[in-house]
Amino acid sequence: MLPDPYDESESISYWPSAADLFMTLFIISIAAIAAIIVALLPTNDLSDQEAINNAVGINMSKIRQPVGELRTTLELPPISENAKPKLVISKLEETCQEAIKEIEILSSNTLADELTKLRKEVATLKSENLILENKNLVLLNENQSLKAQLKKLESAQKIIDQLEHDYGILLTENNDLRRQLNDKPPIINLTGSSQNADDPDAPPAIVFSSGKATLQPRFVQNLEGKLFPKVGAILEKYTTVDTLEIVGHTDGSPVSSKSNLDESIASHFAGSNNFSTMIAGSNCDLGLMRALAIRKAWKDWLRKEGKSDLYDGIDIRCYSAAQTAPPIGSKAATDGQVKSNWLSPNQDARRIEIRFTQLKTQ
Repeated sequence: MLPDPYDESESISYWPSAADLFMTLFIISIAAIAAIIVALLPTNDLSDQEAINNAVGINMSKIRQPVGELRTTLELPPISENAKPKLVISKLEETCQEAIKEIEILSSNTLADELTKLRKEVATLKSENLILENKNLVLLNENQSLKAQLKKLESAQKIIDQLEHDYGILLTENNDLRRQLNDKPPIINLTGSSQNADDPDAPPAIVFSSGKATLQPRFVQNLEGKLFPKVGAILEKYTTVDTLEIVGHTDGSPVSSKSNLDESIASHFAGSNNFSTMIAGSNCDLGLMRALAIRKAWKDWLRKEGKSDLYDGIDIRCYSAAQTAPPIGSKAATDGQVKSNWLSPNQDARRIEIRFTQLKTQ
């Protein structure tokens, strides 16, 4: 294991000494084998030293020097220069045994140092792991908090989306209401002529006989097929309208009959179906009777269509303009200073005007 470059503690390495011991032990082993061979050789005229030198090819004095140094390192007494081969062998054995013991001790010390380093590294790793676990716990808590915040934001976004949707609806309704306040509903004029008969969107033509307020069947059919559905559509579009004003107009032909409206109108509004018995005593009476005729036709159509409850809150007011508002282009309108112009019969003047107003809240 490589040493920690950040470890400031000073460590002792025993490996150089161990290497020297191994090398010396190897040389000594060779010398011991050579000595054994010499001891077993037969005696001849050569000296012991020469016999050993001839056997191993090495001067034994050169072996004693490194062995002596090794023994000094091992704190053993040195081998004498004149020691006999048997003594040298025994000293070599002793040196080898002591060297083996020292190597074992050195190995044990080195393992202990390595173990100490490993324990320090393990302790360091455990400390770092604990720090990382604490950081991970913090991150997990932050993650849970962010998830909770995200859920709140998603809920808030749903609320915002719903509010924006509701706002759009309210804005549309508000714009419609403003338009209805600023956009006045149309005025329907039912003329006595048939000059717009070719226009499918034109109101139905009305023909009142002079001095009469009776509705002809063909005109009633036109009212029910065209006019009254159009009136209903206008009431649905302009929700602020709460009153229908029906104005009856006449021409200037004088009416000289005796009126019975004072009695018959009261019976009519009380529910009596005596409209045909009403008698007009003037053009004012005649204009009012024509407005009442349209009112009755409207009520009958609502009952027939089952829409009475739908328009139950709409008031109907009937007025008479008599001959006071002559149609455009008539003699009375162009030259009102001539009395005879106001007295002349005019089919276009015998007409009905329907207005949509808001009177209840004013």
